[in-house]
Amino acid sequence: MQRHRPGAAHGLIFALLGVFLASPLLAQDTDFEPGWLVAGQPYAKLGVMEDGIHRFSLADLAAAGIPTTGIDPETLSLLENGRAIPLHAADGAFYFVGRRNTGHDEAWAYDNDADRLRSSAYNSLYSDTTQYWLTWGATPGLRYAQILPDRYSGSLNGATDRDTLHLEADRVYYFGDSDDAAQPQYTRGEGYYDRLYAHTGSESISQTYPLALDAFASTTDSLIVTVRLSGSSLPRHRVTLTLQTNGVPIGCATCTDEVDWSGYDFRTLRVAIPQNTAAGALSVAVASHNEFNSIPNRVLVDYVQAAYSRTRRAGAASFFQETTGESTTTLTAGTASSLLILQPTNHRAFPLSASAGVFTFSDSLQAPSRYWL
Repeated sequence: MQRHRPGAAHGLIFALLGVFLASPLLAQDTDFEPGWLVAGQPYAKLGVMEDGIHRFSLADLAAAGIPTTGIDPETLSLLENGRAIPLHAADGAFYFVGRRNTGHDEAWAYDNDADRLRSSAYNSLYSDTTQYWLTWGATPGLRYAQILPDRYSGSLNGATDRDTLHLEADRVYYFGDSDDAAQPQYTRGEGYYDRLYAHTGSESISQTYPLALDAFASTTDSLIVTVRLSGSSLPRHRVTLTLQTNGVPIGCATCTDEVDWSGYDFRTLRVAIPQNTAAGALSVAVASHNEFNSIPNRVLVDYVQAAYSRTRRAGAASFFQETTGESTTTLTAGTASSLLILQPTNHRAFPLSASAGVFTFSDSLQAPSRYWL
């Protein structure tokens, strides 16, 4: 069971975690309320830890110890939180779009208190794994409809789309503010941070974050970088953000930002620049200053984000299409000769072959949708 990577070797990123027969007692548990769980049906649990197209085959199930003799592939069905997930069957395997767990439904863990909610929607408090349930032996499962690439027409979409690079590593746990230090439940946000700047004197402390922006497009669109901060001591804080190329500050008015505050509140730094003016290796320097000699002066860095326009290409994991109605999309092929695109919103699959170095397909959307490669 593997992540599907266009034009590259498959990487093992999700595993069959178990198989069981649902019991009538479990299916009727009012606390669990599994309306999707059918008593007597077999279920295999698959854990997905990375966004993208994933694949499995009957051979994978057999290798995991599941008897596959007698399994009708037409009846294979995939569920996530009770919702049917479409499968695409091709070349003896099954493909689906799987998403990692970001904890988007964990507001209850913060007492539904907006002041304590996490500051980013990237990591779960508990697990980065989303559990999918595979079952078989009943009615035919939900499938993608295979669409010919020229079935629709319409105008040509732009060659770029917006993407976001998110840099967040949970290196530091912060227990809480002031008298709440012994009560982790009072920690604002999820409690984990990328870095702690702790001043012992009037020195400045700086950290540089490289921005590896995939397929960065030279356009007039804006590169927008934000940094989320939190104070973890009461006295004054001053933090600056500087956008750099090749390790040197760019030096424009919108390429630096500064926040100056006291206390434990969150703050956000923001810089922006037209992408066609940013040449070279991009990075941002986040510096905490203490020339006013505040002691203690402690600042937490939560995450760094860079929103930018990228060239649509076959090697990306996905792209978002905002145009509704019929339209045509092209992607640069690179070294890939074939490509599978899945559009889960309308359950459409587009198996493509490259022509003159590009992949081309058309679709008809009623609402903006994401395509997965």
